[in-house]
Amino acid sequence: MIAAWMLEATVAALLFALGAAAAQAVLSLYRGAPVRWAWAAAMAASLAFPMVWVGSGAGSATARGSVPPAGATLPAAGGALPFHLPPVSAGVGLALLIAWGVASVAFALVLSHSLWRLRAERRAWRTGVAGGTVVALSDTLGPAAVGVLRPRIVVPRWVLALDDDAQRAIVEHEREHQRARDPALLIAALAAVVVFPWNLGLWLGWRGLRRAIEFDCDERVLSAGLDRPQYARVLLGAWDRARTPWLPAPSLTRGSGLGARVEHLMRQTPRGRGMRTIVGIAMAAGLVLAACETPAPQRVAGPITPVPSKAEARAPGTGQPLVFVDGVKQASMADAPGDAATTGKGQLLRLFPAVDAIASVEVLKGPAAAAKYGADGLNGVILITTKKAAAAAAKTGAGR
Repeated sequence: MIAAWMLEATVAALLFALGAAAAQAVLSLYRGAPVRWAWAAAMAASLAFPMVWVGSGAGSATARGSVPPAGATLPAAGGALPFHLPPVSAGVGLALLIAWGVASVAFALVLSHSLWRLRAERRAWRTGVAGGTVVALSDTLGPAAVGVLRPRIVVPRWVLALDDDAQRAIVEHEREHQRARDPALLIAALAAVVVFPWNLGLWLGWRGLRRAIEFDCDERVLSAGLDRPQYARVLLGAWDRARTPWLPAPSLTRGSGLGARVEHLMRQTPRGRGMRTIVGIAMAAGLVLAACETPAPQRVAGPITPVPSKAEARAPGTGQPLVFVDGVKQASMADAPGDAATTGKGQLLRLFPAVDAIASVEVLKGPAAAAKYGADGLNGVILITTKKAAAAAAKTGAGR
């Protein structure tokens, strides 16, 4: 159960991440369109779907000790894609849970180490002024907005050597992160990755969200009136000198996709934007729909044994014909002990009349049995008439 849950949660998250990438391609065609919310929505949906599966019992459970007959499909509460993992042993499920816990703890320790390292470096920060704004000056960190509830602008000391316009551009960028509460959004997404470290789709979502946050921040800075080519030069300079790839915060570093951001800032209005928008929306919608159709993992209770097919289940015994003695339906031949079978007319059983007490045996098969007895006669019908019943019928007929 846990293996199927993890696999299908990952598949859904990957599809949502690809949908967010398609949505970003569309939104990037238009200046000022917010991109980060597409990725935030993708990550939220990637977390919500597995939780819904858990809350709903993770799919329809089959009856204990049985599985659907051959050729049947399992019902999928969370979607309709036709694939399911075969059952795995309890030991494999336990191993996956242990590996999950170990990985989450390991990533939590890495994040804790980053926070501890940040706390240690904060002691060396000094207050200064850059671009007309009071900031924290660091020897190594930044430019970045550090903190969750009250993020603080941190810039390296080399920023003070830049001209006033470059300083204002850098500080305004980090101030926009503060106003939009981008550090809190990024930390929340990172926490989801720590809790579900095995989910590749969440990793892609977090990476896409981190870069989308910077794209949106660049657009907000430029909407304030900064010169686009000059701002692009500032970004390139920061990309060449900033060194904070480990910092879990919005920052002007190589990890924030500065190369793609500069290319986006300097390109002209793309050609064929209308058609590209239509195609991109169709792709994003298709990927999201496919993610929504990811099936919930199926729970199978108890040991797995075959269940007879529909045709086999129509007769009282599996695959056995109906048996009538003097017009009264009898128990299935399959229900009798194996040593009770005898040979002769109709291969009768001792639980039915003895051979010397039988007057006649009629066997109906195929269309004839189905025409008279319906679906119950698909396996054939054996009609046994005893000598006693035959004599009574003859006497009744003579009396008329």
